[in-house]
Amino acid sequence: MAKLSDDSSLSVPLILDEKQNVLAHKLEELESNFCHSSTTTVSFFKTCFNGLNALSGVGILSVPYALSSGGWVSLILLFVIAIAAFYSGLLMKRCMDMDSGIRTYPDIGHRAFGNKGRVLVSVTMYTELYLVATGFLILEGDNLNNLFPNAGFEMAGITIGGKQLFVIIVALIILPSVWLDNLSLLSYVSASGVLASVIILCSIMWTGAFDGIGFQQKGIPLNWNGIPTAVSLYAFCYCAHPVFPTLYTSMGNKRQFTNVLLLCFTLCTVSYASMAVFGYLMFGSHVQSQITLNLPIDKLSSRVAIYTTLVNPIAKYALMVTPIVNATKSWSPRHYNKRIFSLLISTSLVISTVIVALAIPFFADLMSLVGAFLSVSASIIMPCLCYLKISGAYRRFGVEMAVLWGIILMGVAVALVGTYTSLTEIIGHLKAGEIWTLMEGPKTSISTSSLPVALGPNNSTDQSNYQLKDPRRRYESQSFERSQYISSEETQTTNVDHGRVYRRHNYNPPSEHPNIKFDESECDEEMEMEEPPSRVYPPLERPPPSVPLYQDKHDSAVGVHPKLPDYDALAARFEALKYRKH
Repeated sequence: MAKLSDDSSLSVPLILDEKQNVLAHKLEELESNFCHSSTTTVSFFKTCFNGLNALSGVGILSVPYALSSGGWVSLILLFVIAIAAFYSGLLMKRCMDMDSGIRTYPDIGHRAFGNKGRVLVSVTMYTELYLVATGFLILEGDNLNNLFPNAGFEMAGITIGGKQLFVIIVALIILPSVWLDNLSLLSYVSASGVLASVIILCSIMWTGAFDGIGFQQKGIPLNWNGIPTAVSLYAFCYCAHPVFPTLYTSMGNKRQFTNVLLLCFTLCTVSYASMAVFGYLMFGSHVQSQITLNLPIDKLSSRVAIYTTLVNPIAKYALMVTPIVNATKSWSPRHYNKRIFSLLISTSLVISTVIVALAIPFFADLMSLVGAFLSVSASIIMPCLCYLKISGAYRRFGVEMAVLWGIILMGVAVALVGTYTSLTEIIGHLKAGEIWTLMEGPKTSISTSSLPVALGPNNSTDQSNYQLKDPRRRYESQSFERSQYISSEETQTTNVDHGRVYRRHNYNPPSEHPNIKFDESECDEEMEMEEPPSRVYPPLERPPPSVPLYQDKHDSAVGVHPKLPDYDALAARFEALKYRKH
């Protein structure tokens, strides 16, 4: 096969985000079967730093939400996933030791299952990169909207919310970086992932300890319904396995690679567990998909955490999508202008991620889907299957094969259940119309300052509701609005040629002060009679409305606050008293 030119790959130092640099070569190898030999030797400590940088990412922001979803017991699953991912990393090392021609993760797939294995590994990794880049845009939009909640504008009758606006703005800022050929500068910025994780963790701990939030939430022991989401988000934190082959081949002393993996997994697991525990103790079940959204923005420590969260994804976005751009360019005809075609592909890729981020702006659900379907497959299932095939361990029964099949079955279960749960959550959000709510904003403004009554078909704020049109039905259903000032004008026309009676009712109940007794003097009714011009009719003879009996508090209609007077009954008594005066 023809050897690719040097300018077709990323020229970035090893200290950069290794995952993106390695993946840039992987799909090129898929097309050309070109194996690039590396002569670079890296020390033990630099390899540890690169490994920590690969394992440290935006997953640290979601582990408190994962713990909140599954409860305290689910924290055990974080350590189970970490152990399984560590063991699968060792299996990748063993595969490379068996064949010196293996240099990358797709090579492992090819050695085990041929071209189909290479394609499967490559597609899995690039799909993961694409969705993680999309998650970066969602993360930026969420946090910027948290800092500037009043942003937004209206265009063509559609109100664009602040979150959507910031996603578009961030994409425009990122776009020039995707056009660059040399990503060395961004590489060093993205290599600060370890430092960023430490800063975020320390800032959040400082906020809880010294900024008045505290660690007083107790949480729940176990929530079975949230276990799939929790495990999927835990798995998302350990999706760095595509980097491990390059780390291994770049080491001067390859016998130390096991210690590198052990140190990296230990430090990252301690960091993830600490963030999960402290975040859950600070906010309990109210913790959001990104813990930075819970932080008080008026505190310095909170702003440090939020700004650190914002900078790193902007630098890493280009490194995420550039390998996909390079892979797409390798499929283009040779007579195309490479530069123009590269710009077109880069721009189209950014636009597509913006569309996905606007269509599915659910960070936790999307990252849960990535963790369950892609991270578990690439980091747990595939290394075990490849090792079984390459080593021939599947032919002999023993403890090793039992352990491997146990890990594979666990990974398959997590992938199936987690993927189903994530897709169900995303589809549920889409069916609920949350996207259009975010885009258009709320259509009805209601006040819930005094009565926490949920809106339903019987107490809707829609003025066309039939129960609100008929006073008798309003009385029977007790659906008068009690939490707002009520001013209504009703026009009633008699069956004969009598004049029209205009009634104006003014009720101003003290809803903000439920302890104050209702004074009937605050209710007044003005009646204006419009008499016919020629004929005089006797006054209407109708019995006064009956005074309703007070019901037991347990039998009262739903929606009447127990500490407030029954304004419907008082209004009926008021009308009865006025008729008795006549």
